[in-house]
Amino acid sequence: QHLLPILAFSWCTFVLHHANARVRLWLPLLQAPPGGAGVLLVAAEIVTQLLALLLLWLGLHVPLLATGASLGFRQPRAEDPCFTNLIPRQIPTQPLWAHPLVAALSGGLLPFGSAAIELSSLYSSAWNGRIYSLFGFLFLTATTTALICAEVGVVLCYFQLCREDYRWWWRSFAHTGSCGLYFFLHAAAYAHSELHLSGPTAIAIYYGYTAAASAALSLVTGGVSFVACFWFVRSIFAAVKVD
Repeated sequence: QHLLPILAFSWCTFVLHHANARVRLWLPLLQAPPGGAGVLLVAAEIVTQLLALLLLWLGLHVPLLATGASLGFRQPRAEDPCFTNLIPRQIPTQPLWAHPLVAALSGGLLPFGSAAIELSSLYSSAWNGRIYSLFGFLFLTATTTALICAEVGVVLCYFQLCREDYRWWWRSFAHTGSCGLYFFLHAAAYAHSELHLSGPTAIAIYYGYTAAASAALSLVTGGVSFVACFWFVRSIFAAVKVD
């Protein structure tokens, strides 16, 4: 019964990969002249690639995901460091600057600001065909961004707990997950000023890939913040002495 939602999640990821591949595969079909033999060749290539994706999902993705899930469910459950009350406490009235949306939008500025300098080089390499060679600086930027995400998440979580608001789980994710939103806006500004896209196909490809990269960045930055807040909350409550 535990494998059913996992297989559903695996199928969703396959659908996303299929949508990504379908965009890349259908472009030659749209550009091919109608009524020619090239259309049949491109259509046959599309079918072959889709069958290869399906075989990869059935033969590689599903077995590995099921194996990892079964090993994970066999691990012992993490115990709470202290006793938790079953009746939730009433949360005091929070100030306006402590609103979840305000905290999320402000928390993503610092991680994005630490990586904004490197984004122009990445855009040029991805969309203008330029060679990218600053991998050491890219690793340093990624490490710095991850550390800033952890620090911002812990600080905002501490302030939230000081206001007697215990709903930190999803907010710790959103505090730095908004970095993906700023990345998307920055990429849109770069496209408007540097690329000058023309035609619906180019616009759909650029903003489609940018949206996927923004979602991935939000998951990474939000995940780092959540893991740091989870360790922080468990550490401070484990140190509490209850008589």
